[in-house]
Amino acid sequence: MNFRRIAPAYRWISMSDKTLKIVLVCAGLWMTACASDTENKAINEIRERYNCQIAYSKTFAATSSGSGRSFDVTLAASPYMDSLIAEEPASFSAFTIYNNLTPEERQKYSSVRVAVVQTQANAKKTSSYEFDLPKLALIVSKYHHVEQAIGDLKKRRYDTMFNQLNPAVGATVDKPKVTRFLDSLLTSHGDIHGYRFRGFYFFDETLGSQTLHLIALKGVLMRNRDDHNFNIFVSQDPRDEQVYGVTFK
Repeated sequence: MNFRRIAPAYRWISMSDKTLKIVLVCAGLWMTACASDTENKAINEIRERYNCQIAYSKTFAATSSGSGRSFDVTLAASPYMDSLIAEEPASFSAFTIYNNLTPEERQKYSSVRVAVVQTQANAKKTSSYEFDLPKLALIVSKYHHVEQAIGDLKKRRYDTMFNQLNPAVGATVDKPKVTRFLDSLLTSHGDIHGYRFRGFYFFDETLGSQTLHLIALKGVLMRNRDDHNFNIFVSQDPRDEQVYGVTFK
């Protein structure tokens, strides 16, 4: 797919007493005139991650009940992305866009929408996702758990990791066994020299009689020999700073 240069244009989508929508269309390589420096930085980060083509638009909407503006991106033409669950590049892209925006720019948008176009069995499949900005703000506020866990793991501060666990979860952990596993992981696969964030998803889990509303923060440990995927599970409650689980595979 080759994108051609398209000048920015306003296109009237619909107009009534209640709703007026205007779409600012920007596509292909002619993006710098439509996007801010921070938006362009996010777009470039996404393109480099997936070696994909990107088109985007900014959608404005005003209604009798309020207003909103979404930043929409479409990712396509990436063999690497074709091998992934679509939610992964979608969530990573939304996180990257939000994380790069200035506080003032974040006030301009109500959501980030991502369409992922993949080739599967010689057919095109498009998966679409919408991420509300409060949800993305929550992910950014929880991201320090990733940095903390990786830092503790690199320095083998296992007790610090255990102390971050929710008490009910921690009570089920065989700490000596986990310690031996983590030591073996570091010894057999090489030191950790970095990590790469892969995305996130929201889900519910049952713990005893409790239903937990959790977030999985996904990433990959960069090792001297073999890389490892990891998941860190945290609460959707902004006030809850506990960790509900960590997995490696």
